[in-house]
This record gives sequence, structure tokens and C-alpha cells, in this order.
Amino acid sequence: MTKKFLVRLSKRLIWRFLLALPECFCISLEIFLRHHFGVRYLRWGNIITSFCGVIVAFVLFDFLYILAKPDWPKYMIRSNVIEATLILLFCALSIWHKSVMLYQLHQHQHHYSQCPGETMILWRWIRLPEVFLFRFFEPLLVFGIGLTLFNSQIDGLIAIWLIFSSIFLFIKRQIQFYAERTMILDLIDSRTRSERLRGALQQHNRASEEEVFTVEPVETPMQNQ
Repeated sequence: MTKKFLVRLSKRLIWRFLLALPECFCISLEIFLRHHFGVRYLRWGNIITSFCGVIVAFVLFDFLYILAKPDWPKYMIRSNVIEATLILLFCALSIWHKSVMLYQLHQHQHHYSQCPGETMILWRWIRLPEVFLFRFFEPLLVFGIGLTLFNSQIDGLIAIWLIFSSIFLFIKRQIQFYAERTMILDLIDSRTRSERLRGALQQHNRASEEEVFTVEPVETPMQNQ
């Protein structure tokens, strides 16, 4: 029984890890791409989960590369230096983003808590629409960088991380866009319905003020008790 329980628990943990891995890759990439995140969008839990997920993925990629390539000692030294640099940069940017959030809260600056971040100033100089930058430009840019690194054989693991992260980020951005679009359409529909109801109530009030239309109270069984 104990062995079966451990096997089932391991399968569940592995399945949950695989389901959470795309979001981990997305968060690990968005920290480098955007700034001024919402408080609920970039929480410490998301940052730590993303950090651990990417570290585990890097370890698995390194292990597979050791099994596949005979020249792994030279590669591992170079790859570990680049990976360590990215990890330190990831930690520094995470602390900086959270510090900006705390400063905004301390200054009582109202900011959308689910904001997926703002585009870097460098990309604003291109003068492309914000929606295009959000949905297409940033994921495609990272995907192109990943392919360049993969073809140049500078660092295959970083290239794989960038390629997979850009694909997951592209899918996530489309889901976010259509969810936001649906919410905006729902708000427009609710405002339209409220305006129609307001117009109907105004017509009803005008009709009740006319002399021809009279309202008389009606006795109910509850009034006699």
C-alpha cells in the first residue's frame, strides 16, 4: 500500500509540475521584458515558483545533455556561467519589481493589481501599437533570439529556455487579450442595459404623473394580520 501510494503521489506531483511549468517559463521571461507589474499579477509565490521551475528544468536539460554529448565538461563550464548570470539577474530584477510595487503602495498610487506590466521604453520608441507589442512583438522577439542562440551553438539550454518561454508566452498573451476583450464587451453590454432600463423607468415615471394614469393601493392578506 505504501509503495502504491508513493507512486500515485509521485505521478500527481509530476503532472502538477508539468502543468505549472508553462506559467513558470512565462513569468521567468516577463520579468526581463516588462516593468510596473500589478501586485496580484507578480506575487512572491509566482516568483519563487517560477524560479524553482526554471532551475529544475535547467537541471534536467543539463542531465540530458550530459547523456547525449561526450564534450559535456567544456560545455557545462560555459553554460553554468551563463545560467548563473541569468539567475542572479532574475533575482535582482524580481527584487527591483517588488520594490517598485511597495513604493507605489507607500505613495498611495493607484495601480491595476492584475496589470501584466508595461512595455519597456526602448520598445515605445518603435511607435508600434501597445496591443501589437503585447501580443506579438515581445514573444516573437524572444523566439528569434532563442533561434539565433540555438543555431550559433552559443548556449543550447538558454536557447531552449527562450524558445519554449516565447511559445508559452505567446499563447498566454492571446488568452489574456481575449479575456480582457470579453470583459470589456461585458461592461459595454451592462452599461447599455442599464441605460435602457433607466430610459424605461423615466417613461414609467412620466406616465405615472399624468392625470389619466392613477395608482391606487391594493390591500393584501398580510395587511390584515
